[in-house]
Amino acid sequence: MKISVLIKSESRYPVDRRRIRDTVTQYLTSLGVKECEVSLAFVGKRKLQELSRRYLKDSLEHVVLSFPFTEIKAGIPFPDTPENSHILGEVVVCYPQAQGWARAKNTRVDDMIDRLVVYGIGHLVGQSPVWFG
Repeated sequence: MKISVLIKSESRYPVDRRRIRDTVTQYLTSLGVKECEVSLAFVGKRKLQELSRRYLKDSLEHVVLSFPFTEIKAGIPFPDTPENSHILGEVVVCYPQAQGWARAKNTRVDDMIDRLVVYGIGHLVGQSPVWFG
């Protein structure tokens, strides 16, 4: 097994899947991760707000949410499942907000998506990513 990146996105949220996979692979490889699976979803504002209310019990306007497969344990960069596959979890990015942030920061949407994905994955692997908002 290698680093596997599963991407879900509606057609109205055009993401560069190859670029995202490369970004995720480079980031995880830089952390010493050789094998894992991570899922990414690109959704609209309503869906992200629904997830926030359901799982975080808040009504804040998040841009990215991270849902680890299992609880991160100290000293272990990713969880080990019974099947001996390393499933990190899922990162959910609000595509319309990523677009807005890209405009506000005068950067490309793809660059903003990369930053948000890395930020979300940082949470999955127990890193304390620096917020850049």
